[in-house]
Amino acid sequence: RTSPSPSSASAAAGSSLSVHALLAAAASPELTAQDVATIDSAYFPRIGALHSLLDSLVDEQEDTATGQLRLLDCYPSRREAMAALGQLATGALQAAQELPHSANHSLLVTAMACSYLAAPEASSNSVDGIARGVQASLGPLARPMLLVFKLRRLAGGGARRASSDTAVLAPGQSEPAAVVSAGVSPRGGDARAL
Repeated sequence: RTSPSPSSASAAAGSSLSVHALLAAAASPELTAQDVATIDSAYFPRIGALHSLLDSLVDEQEDTATGQLRLLDCYPSRREAMAALGQLATGALQAAQELPHSANHSLLVTAMACSYLAAPEASSNSVDGIARGVQASLGPLARPMLLVFKLRRLAGGGARRASSDTAVLAPGQSEPAAVVSAGVSPRGGDARAL
């Protein structure tokens, strides 16, 4: 195993997919220490980095508005980001295909990527080329899987993100519980006095 680049390792550190894959593998009584090491090396950094970078891709506008770090800005240009994510997607899928139970891991990588690529934000002018490059790198399963995720979103079953200033309140509740317990109202003043 070669050492991951600092940017891949940093991006992969933000992903929890390796933990999920290792927990799923732990259900097998035949799991060996070598299996654990093999799974870990496939998910860290390649698959995990792809996960984090795709999340950053669809969150780009939100991250800009909130002043969050935009991982794609770590690349010198959009062209380099597109090439890097395409190569990362190819490498992530190849890593999954080399694992025991490779079909499951390959499906997971493709589904994870297509879940992000189906988001409306992945079609914005600023990231559409990158998204299409990732899709092309995922192989023939990506197209029907992407269609499934897009249809699911159209049917209202897709994940919906609440904006950072939106809270779900219980009937009769004037402030979110976390805000009340902290004593700060987003409208200004002391929330406990409300």
